[in-house]
Amino acid sequence: MTATAVAQGGHAARLVVWLASAWLVSACAGLGTPPPGQTERTAAESPPPAQKSVQAVAAFEARQRGAALTAEQQGRWSEAAWAWESLHALRPADETVSARLRQAKNTADSRATLLTQQARLAFQLDDLDESRDLFIRALMAQPTHADAMEGLRSLEVERFKRQWIAPDAARINVTGTGQTRTQTEFADMLTAQGAHAEAAELLLPLASGRSPDAAVRRQLSDVLLALAESQHARNRNEALATLRRSLQADPRNQRALALQRDWRQPSEPAAPR
Repeated sequence: MTATAVAQGGHAARLVVWLASAWLVSACAGLGTPPPGQTERTAAESPPPAQKSVQAVAAFEARQRGAALTAEQQGRWSEAAWAWESLHALRPADETVSARLRQAKNTADSRATLLTQQARLAFQLDDLDESRDLFIRALMAQPTHADAMEGLRSLEVERFKRQWIAPDAARINVTGTGQTRTQTEFADMLTAQGAHAEAAELLLPLASGRSPDAAVRRQLSDVLLALAESQHARNRNEALATLRRSLQADPRNQRALALQRDWRQPSEPAAPR
C-alpha cells in the first residue's frame, strides 16, 4: 500500500469519527430540548403567580367555611366563631360572613353563661365535682368567658382548702413541711394570676400558727401588699387597712412601710393661712 493510500485511509477514518461524534452530541442535546412549540404550550398551561395566589385564597376560604359549618352542626360554637373570624378578616364587607360570626359568638357566650350559672348553683349546693364539670364545659363553649374562669379558679381554691388546710392552726403545725410547701406554691400560682385575696387566705393559717415560718410571713406580707395596691385606686381606706395587715405579718417590709407613708400624706396641699 502506497503512502498516498495510507494517508487517504487515515483521513477517511478521522472523518467517520468526527461525524459519529457530531451525531452523538446532537442526539444528546435533543434529549433535553423539547420539540418545537412544547415550550410555548408548557408556559401557557402553567398559571401565573397572581392566579396561583387567588386559587390558594379560594381554597383556604372553602376549608374555613366548611369547618365553620361543621362546627355549627356539632354545637362547637367557639370553633365556628374562630373559623368565621378568619373569613371575616378576608371578607370584612361580606354581610353573610359577618352575620354568621355574630351568631356564633352570641351562641357561644350564651351557652357559656348558662353553664356558668349552673356551675355556681352546683357550687352553692356543695356539689364540687358537678360544679367543676360545668365550669369546664362553659370554658369549652367559650374559652375566654371571664365568669367561668373566675368561678373555676375559686372552685379549685375551695377544693384545695378542703383537701389540705386543717380546721385549726394547731393541726396545720403538725402536717409537715411538705404540705406547707404545697400551700405556699399554690399561693404563688394564685398571686401570679392576680388572685391576691385567695392567696392571702391560703397563707393566713400558716402564718398565724404557734410557730409560724418567717418565710411564710414574708410571703403573706408581700401578697397583702399586692392586694393593697390593687385596692388603692378604688378604696383608699380599705387599701390602708390591708397594708397594716401586711406590716403585721412582716413589720420590716420596706416597700409596705414606704407606701404607708405615701398613702397617709394628704392628697391636696393645705389651704394658705
